[in-house]
Amino acid sequence: MPKFIDLTGKQFGAWAVTARAPNRGATTMYLCICSCGVEKHVQAGHLTSGASTNCGCIRKPTKHGGAVGEFTKKYKTWRQIKARCCNPNHKNATIYNGLLCAQWLDFAQFDADVPEPPNETATIDRIDNAKGYEPGNIRWVSKAEQHRNQRNCRWIEHNGQRQLLTDWAKELGITISTLHERIEKWGTQKALSR
Repeated sequence: MPKFIDLTGKQFGAWAVTARAPNRGATTMYLCICSCGVEKHVQAGHLTSGASTNCGCIRKPTKHGGAVGEFTKKYKTWRQIKARCCNPNHKNATIYNGLLCAQWLDFAQFDADVPEPPNETATIDRIDNAKGYEPGNIRWVSKAEQHRNQRNCRWIEHNGQRQLLTDWAKELGITISTLHERIEKWGTQKALSR
């Protein structure tokens, strides 16, 4: 078992360690005061590893455009894409494996090719789900719009008009489940006739 080292009285970046704090489970905690005056309980491991050096008042720019400990929306999105496309242990690896083009394995190239998101709530979407994350096949959209572009969306064509099952239900003033049941029971033509 490693020997306990008391950090009280030590300095880690802007943190001054003033006292031991109650442990969080098996995690050793310390009461720290930042140079700006903020007091906070900080994990011992975060202090000694350099993961926490201040309360957040001191922000150093990074190459990813954010501050230390935080990244831009574009960078976080790229990391998420890379994880699901390249990590065989990712929960969605079987769906996304190999869908990230080779040139975008490098963030700098992804950053150069992809525009900035229009807002913090935008999500990245593949225009054609049969293709991967590659130049010309992605766009920033709202979550609602992205949900409309998923593989499991049910598109229905009726009288020359093609739209989602949800849109047909809304247009008819009925629930999605009711419309689905009607289509299964009567067929599309009768179910969508007014």
